[in-house]
Amino acid sequence: MQAIKVARPSFLAALLVIAGLLLLFVLRCGREQNRMAGSSDTQQSGHSASADSLLSRERAASGLTEAQKKYFQRAFGYIDTLNQQDIELAKTMAGASTGESTLSMIKNAIQHARFIENVRYSVDYGPVPVPQEFAQLDSKIRDCHRLHDAALEELLEYWNDQNIAHIESGFSSLQRTALLTNECIAQLSAKIDEVTANSESRRSRLVCSTGKVVPGGCSSL
Repeated sequence: MQAIKVARPSFLAALLVIAGLLLLFVLRCGREQNRMAGSSDTQQSGHSASADSLLSRERAASGLTEAQKKYFQRAFGYIDTLNQQDIELAKTMAGASTGESTLSMIKNAIQHARFIENVRYSVDYGPVPVPQEFAQLDSKIRDCHRLHDAALEELLEYWNDQNIAHIESGFSSLQRTALLTNECIAQLSAKIDEVTANSESRRSRLVCSTGKVVPGGCSSL
């Protein structure tokens, strides 16, 4: 049986601060990477702007099926919510260094983040039909949800027995979730580019087959 490691208040506060700062660093790195992949004319303000940028590109793309549009919108919305909740949680934990955040406030922040993420997943993303071509991406997003929920549940276990191992394990899983979520955003972006390019290619072939001139210089075949 593993020995219970009870942390002194000062040690626990330091651990929460370090974990919060590390998580915030991972999330901000992902935000910067996705900002570079986004459209240059979109105003960026936080991680949600990355999702907004990608969503605007999806809306601008023509030739997408209704199922594809709906999936993209729900996927972006869910990932945006997950990341925003984690950013707020990380900030709350980092606030333990200045006394802005108490243990009670951190516990409430974890519970709030878990509740909001679960609602968004269950109501918005979970029930949406997934086009077959996005099955692999959907599997990764669902993995994000499972890992994220398990991480927050593990963190909350600390308040049951004061075993510091719950904090260490929970934040390790939460950082893995942040990395996996950044991968999902990058994959969504790539998928939009792929679907849009295929749509434009099909449209060009269709226009060419009608004998009309198109911007690429196609004329009657």
